[in-house]
Amino acid sequence: MRDKITWLHISDIHFYPKTEWRDSIARDSLIEFLKNEFNQNDSLRPDFIFCTGDIAYGETGFSPIIEQYAQAKDFFEKLLNVCGRGGLPFPRERLFVVPGNHDVNRENVNSDAQRTLNEWARDSLVHAPMIEQRFNDRTFEFRDAAKRLTQYAQFVKEYFSHQFDPSDRHRFASVVNVDGMHVGIAGFNSSWTCAGPEDERSIWLAAQCQFNMAKNEIGNAEVRIGLIHHPIDWLCHADSDIASRRISTDFHFWLHGHSHSAWVDPGQSHITIAAGAVGAQSSDEFGVNIVQIYPLLGNGTVHLYQHKAGGSGWTIAPIEVHAPHGQWPFKLPTGLCKSHETPSVIQSSGAPPKRTIKLYGREKLLSDAVAKLSHKPILMIYGMRGNGKSSLIEALGEKSPLVGKDSARVVVSPSTTPDDLFRQVAALLGETSEFPTAPRGNTAQITQELQRRYPKPRPAWIWIDHAHHLLGSNGFCRNEMRDLLLGFAFAFGMQWHLLLELRERPQQGLFGQATSECEVLGLDKNSLRECLADAAPKGRESQWLCSAGQLKHIYQWLGGGHGAQAHPLAIQLLIEVARGRDETPMDVLNRHRGELTDKVEIKLLRDLYNNVLSSVEQRLIKALALYRTSIPHDHADQLEARLNVAGAWDGLDRRCLLFATADHSNFYLHSFIAAWLRTRQLGYSGYGEDDEADFAETTAETVRECARELHSAVANSWLNQLVGSRRLTNLNITRALEAFHHLSAAGEVDRVQEIAVELLTGNHEWACRRIERLYDFLYKSGAPVQKQRRALEYFAVLDPESHKVQRFLGECFQKEQGLGSKKALICFKKACDLRPDFPPYWANLGKALLSRGNEGAREFLSGLESVERNCPQAIDDHVHAIKCRCFEVSGHPEKAKALRMEKINAGSGNAAFYADEARARLNAGDSAGAMEILDKAERNGCANEYTTSIRASVLQQIDPEKAKALRMEKINAGSGNAAFYNDEARARLNAGDSAGAMEILDKAERNGCADDYTAAIRASVLQQIDP
Repeated sequence: MRDKITWLHISDIHFYPKTEWRDSIARDSLIEFLKNEFNQNDSLRPDFIFCTGDIAYGETGFSPIIEQYAQAKDFFEKLLNVCGRGGLPFPRERLFVVPGNHDVNRENVNSDAQRTLNEWARDSLVHAPMIEQRFNDRTFEFRDAAKRLTQYAQFVKEYFSHQFDPSDRHRFASVVNVDGMHVGIAGFNSSWTCAGPEDERSIWLAAQCQFNMAKNEIGNAEVRIGLIHHPIDWLCHADSDIASRRISTDFHFWLHGHSHSAWVDPGQSHITIAAGAVGAQSSDEFGVNIVQIYPLLGNGTVHLYQHKAGGSGWTIAPIEVHAPHGQWPFKLPTGLCKSHETPSVIQSSGAPPKRTIKLYGREKLLSDAVAKLSHKPILMIYGMRGNGKSSLIEALGEKSPLVGKDSARVVVSPSTTPDDLFRQVAALLGETSEFPTAPRGNTAQITQELQRRYPKPRPAWIWIDHAHHLLGSNGFCRNEMRDLLLGFAFAFGMQWHLLLELRERPQQGLFGQATSECEVLGLDKNSLRECLADAAPKGRESQWLCSAGQLKHIYQWLGGGHGAQAHPLAIQLLIEVARGRDETPMDVLNRHRGELTDKVEIKLLRDLYNNVLSSVEQRLIKALALYRTSIPHDHADQLEARLNVAGAWDGLDRRCLLFATADHSNFYLHSFIAAWLRTRQLGYSGYGEDDEADFAETTAETVRECARELHSAVANSWLNQLVGSRRLTNLNITRALEAFHHLSAAGEVDRVQEIAVELLTGNHEWACRRIERLYDFLYKSGAPVQKQRRALEYFAVLDPESHKVQRFLGECFQKEQGLGSKKALICFKKACDLRPDFPPYWANLGKALLSRGNEGAREFLSGLESVERNCPQAIDDHVHAIKCRCFEVSGHPEKAKALRMEKINAGSGNAAFYADEARARLNAGDSAGAMEILDKAERNGCANEYTTSIRASVLQQIDPEKAKALRMEKINAGSGNAAFYNDEARARLNAGDSAGAMEILDKAERNGCADDYTAAIRASVLQQIDP
């Protein structure tokens, strides 16, 4: 098997004949540079070549896009020749491309349909199912949208037939065998709804559909690489959320372009690599990379290269701290690292009832487990969900070598870090600090540090509940968690024992020689008979006795027979249903006989919930299902009072649905029951195991509101225990994190601020994700901007280094206080300081300063001078357009005109240059000059409704009838641009047609685009009609 995989990653070539004089230097010198590099270091020759979009520049009157793709073919042929081995060209079937926004032919965009797509993107959660269905079914609407990529598709069909997609979705996925290593490559189409400057955060991917298709085709590949043009934060909210989750589970590497900024973001689950551009204007935008990964060693390197604008060659690209010599090293994602391969481990079960059911049929199993614990410090207990693993662990706690030792039960989740786990067991070590942290380093270093810190630890055993959450598809999600657990075993030997619950048998070698295994099966027929006999209600013992035939039927119904055994949780549920309905076990079986849907345990749980539990018990058990950890005993009274369900706790306890720790300080609800309640009764997606799961798309709003009310009640119980404390203790940190989780799930941003931020540092990364999800929920649900702002203010304190938070917070302040808000200005300045290379941040700052008049315009122009010197990639056409307006406001219209014309003559695709220049010429009385500029906008494919409204104003001077026809065409099409309505109403009013003017103004109101100017014209019309 190959010990190394190498690929070349390029992006954003932008073939355009008009700038060939400039761009050909960078392309030709890249070919020459790679040729020399490969001749000097043959190990750098790639196994794959990836191009992540923007091959073309885009359709213009000067250059048809099909001609740009003809240039691209010539370039790729040269690239294949220099990347080949042994005198042969590189195989074309190993070169993969995806479309970018510049590969779109904007002349093929249906403007009315595009407007709908953009509007839907603002409320993407609502419209995502429709988009997904359109993409999957290839509806007329989808095929109409995909026409913008017709020329790209023709290019791919002719030159990249190995990845051609005849469905017009323009995505692909394939597995390539590289000397025994299977590499899965999936290309995503993020450009099928791209249309112009409004793309950011409005792009539709149809993420669920594209990721599902990719997973079906490459899901079993050893190495999985995803290719896309746009960074995921350019997608609409719904697709961005899905993509961020699916990338981490479905791919090891995620490659993109578009940003013209080379960067590497190494993570535990996947590594994101952004390529710079091959065709660019400024030095900081250029960049290509060669990636080498070594699966057997568990590491890799990104080799970075750059080109200086105006220069003639490419060189290595050093990045301070991360890659001082142009080589960025990284560890492979956990799932790819061969040295830590383990199978997928999923859900562990909770426990059977604490009072009425004893440990049936487990004598030999218990004896074997005791023997294994006597020889090794780690025992992994696995078996089907509900097979009684927890009850076995409880029984083991009463046997040697565990009996008499201190113990701790730690319920882990996907967000649990080594520090989280360590804090929960630190007291057993005699740790006295308020905020202990886990030792760092490899297993040997952790072992040594534990022995140094705690030379005489008290004997103890740790029960790690839901241990499946610590593991991914091929091993530990966090390698440092494995090192910590092994550190405990090696440091303390047989003084400490670790018991992990698992649902499936773990792969051999998960913990080396320090571990044993124990499989928990179901119950045999004799144990079932004993269990049912003991559970019979007093006075009905004889009715519960089963004949041999009846017992056989019940045993088989509960999963027994043909080598299998009866499911213990199903037995427990059968007993509670029978007792609750005053039936016998056979009565219950007969009622459900013939039902073919759902497993027996689900049938019985549904029966218990619907037909046995009272309404108050149903409400309380749903609240208990929302707990991520154990349920403190003093929450019981608070929940009953808050939810108005007096007596419900005792009812659930009496029905054996809750079980307690030995000291009755904490209670647990069976994890299978909790998951069923979360998905079937509270509407959460998935199986309900992930504490970050969201509602299913089909969940009714009434059900969602019920879940939020229950989260609020649970949060109240945690807050009452916290009572405003800021003290950093393990208990307070747990309370704060749990309260924060439930408040964010309830959408109660005001109460979140009751929690001291410092307490959330116990799991800072998770807390940031939760507050981000809270803000997303508020944003998507259309919550008042004040609520959105308060969530962001808390987020800014929690994560002061987040540039995105500062941006969105500034936008909220502007919505509340106006464009000139001082607080918004401060936020936008912070965003620029934190991320000085991101053009939208400078655009926000420029618009905010521009709203402050001459002084603000001068300040922006002054600040922009240093940005242009030190970070030129931050200045895109949008920022340049704002710069033009600042020139005008500050009294330099000639500079504004010069810059606009420079951009217009260079073929800019930003409509603002054309609109502002046309407006300036119109105001100067130069109607012909204004029309000339507007015609250029049309030819360059960047005309929009604003330029059209200016065209109508120009025509009003030249040919009023044509102006009227153009305005009415837009008005009758339902345009959302107020200028058409205002200008038409004003024209009719000036012509003495007050009634006609009022008719137009009413249409503006109905179409939701009336503004202050519309209201002023209405007042003028009313002055004529009814003073």
